[in-house]
Amino acid sequence: MIADELPGQGPLGGLVAALARSPRSHVFLAGCDMPLVEPALVAGLRERIGDHDAAVPVLAGRWQPLGALYAVTLLDPARRLLEGGPRGLRELLASARVRWVYEPELRDLDPALASFTNVNAPADLEALVTEMRR
Repeated sequence: MIADELPGQGPLGGLVAALARSPRSHVFLAGCDMPLVEPALVAGLRERIGDHDAAVPVLAGRWQPLGALYAVTLLDPARRLLEGGPRGLRELLASARVRWVYEPELRDLDPALASFTNVNAPADLEALVTEMRR
């Protein structure tokens, strides 16, 4: 677990902290409410990123910046965004070289797209546990 360098800055702050301390060339960023991330998704994004700054899933036309892979080369641009005031991952990605990964490719990696399951409330957790028991 890594503490944010600048607390209270949301996922971008978490990404900066992870990129700054990563011994590897890339960081997979997931939300704490995403309990079912499939290792195949992470590996597949790593295979697809090439020389891009990020490999970002797109579901139903919406970017999924949580559940994406980021190159450590984004550390300085991400820090500059944080220093300029509250910003998010979308602003970072808007100026990055992104390999968009669309649903057909994502389903090859995670057929049920379980990696993108969010558990935001006790009722969500109860529903997930019920579904997993089936």
